[in-house]
Amino acid sequence: MCRFISFDFVATCVVCAVRVADATGIPDVDAAHVMDINLKTTILINQRVSRIMMAKKTGRIINISSVDSEVVSKGAERAIYSTAKAAVNHWTRMLASEMQPYNVNVNAIRPGATRTGRFMFNARAGAQGDWITKLATDGSLDRVATVDEVARLVDFFAGAGGAFVTGQVLGVDGGAGLAIK
Repeated sequence: MCRFISFDFVATCVVCAVRVADATGIPDVDAAHVMDINLKTTILINQRVSRIMMAKKTGRIINISSVDSEVVSKGAERAIYSTAKAAVNHWTRMLASEMQPYNVNVNAIRPGATRTGRFMFNARAGAQGDWITKLATDGSLDRVATVDEVARLVDFFAGAGGAFVTGQVLGVDGGAGLAIK
């Protein structure tokens, strides 16, 4: 454990997914890997920083989830990823309830498709196919989010605006989370 670290908030953003044909055909090793990266890593980071914040009696933990945590997509290529991110949402709420006596706020952000470097690389490589066009026109204000739009929500949770907000999972998805796809 680090001894001389001081911080007011931490934001976790871990992402790993595998593509498979159906939910029943996901190899055990792939399922375990996706759950370890998305859920276990989030839990371990949260545990370490929450101990420091508990001692300080203040802090903010912000977990990054996904719109996939609450939207059922046809096909199973994101089944384990979606399950892991849904578990991150529940973990966030559970940890928030434990951290209340210590004045530590714990929230999650549930972004939809976001124009990150990885997203754009996959778009240029054709790895996403027509999926990008579908994302931009299928219930998401006809575009994908910018990184700044997601970052502003991190800033809200970390700043004065988020002082009385805890245990929340807030979407920044342009409405994509409203529909079952």
